[in-house]
Amino acid sequence: MVRHSYRLQVLKIVRIALTSSLAAIAIPLWFFKIPYPLATFLKFDLVGVPYAVATLISTPLALALTPVLFLVFLYFSPDVIAISMKIAAEISTAIPLALSYRKFEKKLDSNKASLIAFAIAMVSRVTVMNIFNYLVAPYWLVWTYRWSFEAAYNWTISFLLPAVSGFNAICVAYIAPLSLAIYRIIKRLGIE
Repeated sequence: MVRHSYRLQVLKIVRIALTSSLAAIAIPLWFFKIPYPLATFLKFDLVGVPYAVATLISTPLALALTPVLFLVFLYFSPDVIAISMKIAAEISTAIPLALSYRKFEKKLDSNKASLIAFAIAMVSRVTVMNIFNYLVAPYWLVWTYRWSFEAAYNWTISFLLPAVSGFNAICVAYIAPLSLAIYRIIKRLGIE
């Protein structure tokens, strides 16, 4: 009984340390960015991979570390809207990926569970980010660039939303498989 309790305490500490380490790894990865050719203001990075792995390990711990990531990113880039969108994008990928993978992993083999989790994360991120961009972008363009609301709205609908959809789909296409592969390795090692 005491031995089992001790093992649970050690696993809790390992889970906290691993999740915190993954969040710490996400910070330097934020600085290495590749512009999306169709809209160079959108940038690919690898922040979503350690964040999604951390969420797969412990969703509550990853969510608890999210404000820390937000503040660190905000320190290096004072654009609150861009940082908020980045955090929303990573949350809307990682949480559906983690919750659906854990649910389907119990019922299906790992590959099928991964495929379903990938599809759910894809739909989630693309949908959430399109909604956020639809609601925020026109006002942000009016506020930042002094566009008329009509011009900002038309640009958002005709250019931004299609570009954002493609960008976010590509992000999930590399974040989900990498995260799930790393998580499976961690799980096989027994440190999950």
